Amino acid sequence: MVKKGSALLIVMIVIAGVVSATVGVQRIALLELSTSTKEEDNVFAEAAARSGIDDGLLRYRYEKNVSTGDNINRVDLNTGVTNITLSKTNPPAVENKNHQFYDLYITYQVSSITNMDIAKDDYIELSGFQDSATPYQLKSTFNCVSGATGIVNVQKITRIKNDGADFSQIEENVDLVGSTPKDHFMPIANVADLSTSIRIRPYSCPIKASFSLVDGGGLAFTGVKFDGMTTYIVSTGYYGDAKKSYVAEIDRKKGTLLGVYDFTLYGKGGITTN
Repeated sequence: MVKKGSALLIVMIVIAGVVSATVGVQRIALLELSTSTKEEDNVFAEAAARSGIDDGLLRYRYEKNVSTGDNINRVDLNTGVTNITLSKTNPPAVENKNHQFYDLYITYQVSSITNMDIAKDDYIELSGFQDSATPYQLKSTFNCVSGATGIVNVQKITRIKNDGADFSQIEENVDLVGSTPKDHFMPIANVADLSTSIRIRPYSCPIKASFSLVDGGGLAFTGVKFDGMTTYIVSTGYYGDAKKSYVAEIDRKKGTLLGVYDFTLYGKGGITTN
């Protein structure tokens, strides 16, 4: 026969077990609900980011030199409202977490290019040098990747607009390069009615090439950019507390889409938008 005290203790233990189990189940349910909400937010944020990539690709289709400059375009997918005046460096928080947004940044202009591969007998043409009242130069650095000695042909093409007609002046230089990097300087004439493009073609060997803008003394020249030959479309999607970014790369010479990447995974591994 069980004593009353023992029975009461057993009842209390059972009640405590039931309460613990109930609290545990509720905690698991709350965690699952929180996880489910986060997953839903991530899905909506990813969809918003991909919508931004589609928007950017459509803009590029109709305007090869499309760019958002130093700003981003923020689009509210729920209302269709677009704000084009937001700063890229410090954009404000989204106005409504219950809406899907994306921030779109498009650029093709750069201040330098590093370690570009140019195949033997192929060529690249650098253009889009911005206007400047102060003279500046393009510094090019070449070397043969095969260890051999080769010739690099550098053409400077200056286009002059006069009374509605276009004239071109070509200045040609030939550099002998080996495995040791060699610098080449070419003045840029980009003021009213003048534009410059630089065409580089290696013979005898493939080369590595780097380009930057410098002043007359060879020091870095800031404030101007040129066509980097790749268009970057960066889209960041928002929903709730989730944020997702994608980047698309387009080869401007061939007009082909190189790929669309998860910026979180690849953005720190060589993909830049400067």
